[in-house]
Amino acid sequence: VVRCESTGNAQLNELRAKIIQSTRDMIDRTPISDEEFQRAEWWINQIGRDIHDNLKSLFGAREIYLEAGFPHLPSSRHFRIGQLVRLYKEWIRAPKSEQDKRRMYLDYFLTNGEPHWYASSGALHTTIASGLKISGKTDKAQRMKNFQQEIWDTIKDKLGTYRVDHLAILGEDPDNIVEVRFYDWLTEQFFEDKRPAFKIADIAPFQS
Repeated sequence: VVRCESTGNAQLNELRAKIIQSTRDMIDRTPISDEEFQRAEWWINQIGRDIHDNLKSLFGAREIYLEAGFPHLPSSRHFRIGQLVRLYKEWIRAPKSEQDKRRMYLDYFLTNGEPHWYASSGALHTTIASGLKISGKTDKAQRMKNFQQEIWDTIKDKLGTYRVDHLAILGEDPDNIVEVRFYDWLTEQFFEDKRPAFKIADIAPFQS
């Protein structure tokens, strides 16, 4: 991810807000079913690590969810039970001075079915390389070192000053399965997973 500066930050914030607004209705949202909570409970029991604390958080998050009236949440696994439990854990673990803010993040997610950072001005970023693999190397520091040695100078030379003229709308590519490493908030562990990569489904050009 490369941090980019712009002479028109106000325009970038406006663009970001418009992207969120225009895509909001495209997100599939459904209530979390009892079966999903049961599968989450089974998963925590299967892992066998900090079972008591993780189950306590799952049940606490479920209680908050039920009190909120079974709100519709995104169907994406990243913004469903895992995100709900994450926000709940961050709220109950926060120091007293931050608890109100953390609860606000949780309530925003339950009310809008969106992560709380959608409500902020935030920033735009550009992903240059994702999932870079170095043969035989799994250490994060070593991967970053090799990344810098192998392609960072090339990226800087090619990127330079640039003007974005379109947005690429991505969709899943079921014919291209990739291996990913993700953090599971139910058990608070990293896991290897396989999922479809993304491909460009359409292009949205800017008017200016």
